[in-house]
Amino acid sequence: VFSTYRKCRSRTSNFAPLWWFNGPANWTAVCHCGVVRAALAVVDDRLDRAAFVETAERLLPFYIAGFPADGYCSEGMGYWDYGWGHYMQLGLTVKEATGGKVDFFKDPKTRTIMTFGTGCQMTEGHAPDFADGSGHVSDYVLLLGQLQWPDLPLTSTALRQDLLYVDDFHQLMVKFSNRHQIGLLTNTLRSRLNLIPADIHDTLYTVDHETLN
Repeated sequence: VFSTYRKCRSRTSNFAPLWWFNGPANWTAVCHCGVVRAALAVVDDRLDRAAFVETAERLLPFYIAGFPADGYCSEGMGYWDYGWGHYMQLGLTVKEATGGKVDFFKDPKTRTIMTFGTGCQMTEGHAPDFADGSGHVSDYVLLLGQLQWPDLPLTSTALRQDLLYVDDFHQLMVKFSNRHQIGLLTNTLRSRLNLIPADIHDTLYTVDHETLN
């Protein structure tokens, strides 16, 4: 793994970079995180470890560029949890390893991406089931965000056991084309709610994990 990563990072190498090396999808964050954190843990040579960090620092902006200015994750909440969660893990690891000298969060857009996890929630712990992935919001990723930005709010998980997800709710109401579905989140135990949050989205896929929402 390390040998392949070294070949990919070399500007003089004829070795074709792996497709995720500088891409906009969750793979870029996940794979760089796994390799670089492993290198920081087991590679003895200090300069070699630094080269792993430099490579990720140089290439992860391609991942950040995959998010629009408002931080929306077009891959869906499941891949925000997965991809962005790994970006947070790597960023915090590098911050600790370098005494804060290398900062993966210096771009203000990273905070905006972090706030997607709380801002997109329809009820606590649940977001619209857009794109490819669940609407579950991970407390772990929210906690990682608070380590970097202590002023960011955390959400409670107290309501989660009371939530019911009803898929294909349109079958009970009206007949949409097979390209459409309605997701319904409703609190079944709290009758005081007089509004039911719902999302409607088009499931026509454009690129990996994305839909026209």
